[in-house]
Amino acid sequence: MKVALHNGVNGMEIINKPMPKLKKDEVLVKVKATGICGSDLLHYKKNSHFEKKPGGHEISGEIVGLGEGSPKELFGLNVAVDLICS
Repeated sequence: MKVALHNGVNGMEIINKPMPKLKKDEVLVKVKATGICGSDLLHYKKNSHFEKKPGGHEISGEIVGLGEGSPKELFGLNVAVDLICS
């Protein structure tokens, strides 16, 4: 999957990462839209300790993968993600 990472002042890079292995009760969301907030812009414009961090934690997309125990009815749903912690 492609990931956009902040890599210093006014810098971004696109890298390829392997798809994550889903854990029990997790779902995989294919991002279709993301918002860039004030914190993201601050880290982009200043060299911060958040280098090599993906920006955009306000996302929406489609559930394209289900971990063990996730209800099958969730597959294909469009969702908005409240917060990303990892």
